[in-house]
Amino acid sequence: MAFRVVYIGLGSNEGDSNAYLKQAVEEINSQIGKVLRQSSCYETEPWGFHSEHYFINQVIEVETPLSTRKLVESLLELEKQMGRSRSIPAEGEIYTSRIIDMDLLVDGEIMYNLPELTVPHARLADRKFVLVPLTELSPNLVPPGLKGKNVSQLLESCSDKTQVRILP
Repeated sequence: MAFRVVYIGLGSNEGDSNAYLKQAVEEINSQIGKVLRQSSCYETEPWGFHSEHYFINQVIEVETPLSTRKLVESLLELEKQMGRSRSIPAEGEIYTSRIIDMDLLVDGEIMYNLPELTVPHARLADRKFVLVPLTELSPNLVPPGLKGKNVSQLLESCSDKTQVRILP
């Protein structure tokens, strides 16, 4: 069985966000693969929609034997088990507040560009709330298909102006 390293973004802006992130890390460690490293937690403005509640975001590095598809299916199932309901956003909005969000960001050298699965994450280079913690963990990581730029360079050129603040 081949293991590989993947990066998963975690986020929450409903309820006890810190507790939800901690639970997500524990569940991923027990059900998906060994959590090798965790970034700091960051308070971030909602991206792509309005909410009075800021997010807590984090990126984790995980060693997993699961295929990319099985990994994504497992993340979606974990979200559901933790109480996330994928409600329909308000008219004109794409995103909503959530108890937990788990996104596969980078999966080694694997690339998918399918309607149901895009790896690396389709908006990785556009989101400071992902790039800041990912840069903390692996500043020289070069996600495939992103013009050979490492995540530090992607962060430098990111047009996202939302606030991302490290939590103590």
